[in-house]
Amino acid sequence: MEKINKLMVCGYGEHGKDEACRYIAEKTTLRYKLSTSEMFAEIVFAAVGAHMGYKNVQECWDDRRNHRQLWYEIIVDQNANLRVYHAHLLMTDILNGIRNPAEFKQLLQENIVQLAIWVDASVRKASTISSECKITPDMCHVYIDNNRDLPYLYSQLDSVINRYLRHHALPSPNTRAMVSSPTFGGIAI
Repeated sequence: MEKINKLMVCGYGEHGKDEACRYIAEKTTLRYKLSTSEMFAEIVFAAVGAHMGYKNVQECWDDRRNHRQLWYEIIVDQNANLRVYHAHLLMTDILNGIRNPAEFKQLLQENIVQLAIWVDASVRKASTISSECKITPDMCHVYIDNNRDLPYLYSQLDSVINRYLRHHALPSPNTRAMVSSPTFGGIAI
């Protein structure tokens, strides 16, 4: 059975993607270094830092939530042929924060990543749902409900780890699995 070597975690800003990535890396042999935004911070700063009045990369990074669409556009523009993702995947096994459907599909079609996970906190973080994220939950193989506490999130991630990462059960291309959500149209794990 083919092994999952790389995965991506998607979802809206502040919905728990970083926590999910860190937890998966802690519990498996997969490596996690940076989110997509962290990966592109220097590129975004070079593109708009002077115009926006930022003194350094950190200041630009700290203000990213106020300019999500601008960050999205710069990332898409600068990531032609997934060149930045390819370079990043030499150091990490988990991509965090993919927001562009064309990149998402290419990463899966070319088997660069083998599993897509959606982390959702839309009940407790409804105000952070933003239009720059063009990926939707139904595009991902697995849906994680992050509307409760951390132990609940971790229990769902443990199910994903056991099913897909420890037992190497690759999802079929058109299968969507849910860990828990009465409104998600997937298959229960």
